[in-house]
Amino acid sequence: MNDSVQFPHVGIRASAGSGKTYKLTSRYLGLLLSGEKPEQILATTFTRKAAGEILERVVTRLAKAVLDSSACKQLGADVLSREIGQAEAGEALLAVAASLHRTRISTIDSFFSKIATCFSFELGLPMQWEIVDESEALSMQSAAIDATLRADRDSVLSTIRVLAKGRYSRSIASLVRRTVDTIFGAYLITHRTAWEWLAQYPDPDPDVVSQLIEELESAGKMPFPDKRMGPALAKNIASAKSGNFQEFVEGGFAKKVLEGSNLYQRKPIPEAITVLLTELIEQARFAVLRELHERNVATFALLSEYEKHLSRQKQYRAGMQFDDITRTLAQEQWLGRMDDIYFRLDGTIRHMLLDEFQDTSVTQWTVLSRIAKEIVDTGDTGRSILLVGDVKQAIYGWRGGEAGILDSVGKEFASLEWEHLHQSRRSAPPVIDAVNKVFEGISTNSALRDDYSAASAWQDGFHTHVTVQKHLDGYVRLEVAPDVESDDASDTVIQHAAAITKEWTEKFPTATIGVLTRTNDAVGKVMAQLRDLHVPASEEGGNPITDSAAVAILLSLLTLADHPGDSAARFHVASSPLGEKLGLENREQRVSGGEARS
Repeated sequence: MNDSVQFPHVGIRASAGSGKTYKLTSRYLGLLLSGEKPEQILATTFTRKAAGEILERVVTRLAKAVLDSSACKQLGADVLSREIGQAEAGEALLAVAASLHRTRISTIDSFFSKIATCFSFELGLPMQWEIVDESEALSMQSAAIDATLRADRDSVLSTIRVLAKGRYSRSIASLVRRTVDTIFGAYLITHRTAWEWLAQYPDPDPDVVSQLIEELESAGKMPFPDKRMGPALAKNIASAKSGNFQEFVEGGFAKKVLEGSNLYQRKPIPEAITVLLTELIEQARFAVLRELHERNVATFALLSEYEKHLSRQKQYRAGMQFDDITRTLAQEQWLGRMDDIYFRLDGTIRHMLLDEFQDTSVTQWTVLSRIAKEIVDTGDTGRSILLVGDVKQAIYGWRGGEAGILDSVGKEFASLEWEHLHQSRRSAPPVIDAVNKVFEGISTNSALRDDYSAASAWQDGFHTHVTVQKHLDGYVRLEVAPDVESDDASDTVIQHAAAITKEWTEKFPTATIGVLTRTNDAVGKVMAQLRDLHVPASEEGGNPITDSAAVAILLSLLTLADHPGDSAARFHVASSPLGEKLGLENREQRVSGGEARS
C-alpha cells in the first residue's frame, strides 16, 4: 500500500439519495487504487441486492476509467484527490476480476456464515450444516412445539394455564406458537434474571386488602351526589373481592384515582374513599406485579423447554437460521482472537466498510465491533473503518435492528470523524419540501400527541434537507386511507393505494408507478388488488423467484439438460413457448392414429 495515502476512520450520516453508496464505493476504490487487495476489504450491507449494487458500481467505475481518460481523471480526483492512469485503473479492475471468489462484498449474514463455516466444530454446529429456508424453519418450529407439549404434560399444562390466565381462548398449540413467535427472540438475548426481576416486589397483604374492602363497603353506604357513583364503587369493590385487580384499576373510582383525578362524572369523589382507594391501589399494584412475575417465570420455563427441542431439531436436520449463526458468534468470547479468524478466512481484514449501519442489531455489532476494535486498536494508520447510516431509514427494527447504535458508536470509537450528507441528488424540490414540512414540525402533529417525547427527539435530530435537482418538476400529495371497519386495517390501506394506482395509470398510461410496502407479506395483497382492478403489474419481493413461471421453465430446462429422462421436466418445457423453439415434442400428447406435437 502507498504509505503516503491514509484513510481516516469515518462515520457518515447520510440521508436518502445523498450519495452514501457513492461515498462507500469511493472509499473502496481508493483502497484498491492504493494497493489494498480485495480480500482485505470487508464491505457489508443488509440485502444481496444492495451488495450486488456495491460490487457493480465498483466494477463499472473502474471499467469506465479504463476506457475513458476523462472518466479516469474524474475517478482519481474523487477517490484519491490525485490523477491516476488508465493502466492503474486497469490493474485494479483486474485485481477485482481475478479475486471475485475472495472479494468480501456481501451481506452481514453471509459474512457471518463464512466465519461459522470455518469454526463449525468449535461452535458445536452440525456437520455440513446449511441455512434453511422459511418453510423448513417453520417445520422445525412445529416439530419443537409438538415435542414441548409432549415432554411433561402436567408441567406444560400448568405453565399454559398461567400464560392463558386460566382461560383457554384458543388451542394450546396456537397459544404456544404465538408465544414463540412474539417472545422467543427476546428470550434468546436475555438472561434468566431478567425474567425473575419482578420477584423483588412483595405480595399483596390479604389482611390489609380485606380491611380496606370492608372500610370501602362502609364508606359506600353514604349518599353520593350522582346516582352513577354508587354502582361504580360497588364494581370496584366486587373486582377487589374476586382478586381481579387488573379489572379493579381499569374502571370506576379506582381508575380516576389512579389517574390523579378526584372527580367522577364531574362530581367530587369523597375524600375518605379516595384515601382508601389509594391504599388499595398500592396493594393492587403488588398483585398485578405478582401475576406478571408468575407469567414471566412460566414463559421462561416454556421457552427453555422449546429451545431444547428446537436445538435438537436443528442438530438432527443440520439446519440453521442466520440469527442462530449471529447469536452463536456473539456468545463465543474466543472469537476475540482475531488471528484465528483471519487465518481460517485466509486473509486479514485491514479495512471495514459497513453500509446501512442504522439497521445493525446489538448482536451483530457485538461480532462486528471486535473486528472494528482490532483495526482501530492496532494504531496502524494504514487500516480504517467506515460506517454509513441514517436513523431515518431504520427499517429492520422487527429483526433486532437498533438505530441507537449509530449514536453510541461515536463514544465507543472516539477517533471517528463524522460527516453529514443531507443534500439529495435524486429528488425534486417538491419532494424535499414535503419531507421538511413534515419532519421539522413533527412534534406538534396531533396524530403523535401520545408519542410527543419520541416525536420531539426525532425533530431535534432532523436536519433541513436540500436538493441539487432544482430543475426537476414534481408533485407530492399526502393522503390518509378512509376509516372503514375491517378485520385488518392494512387491507383498507392496500385497497385505497390500489385505487389511486389505477387512477394514475389511466391518467398517465406511459408512467412507471411504484407501490412500496412495509412488509413482503403485503406485496401479494397489493398484486391481488391490482389484478382485480385490471392494472398490469409485476412484483419485487414477497415471493421467491422460483414462483415466476418463466424461471420455473428455465429450471425445468436445466433439469432436463442434466437428466434427459426426466419426463416431468420434458413435459413442462415442451408445453411452454420454449418447446417449439427447441424442437421438443410432448410425448405424453401422442394419440392413436397419429401424434399431436406441442
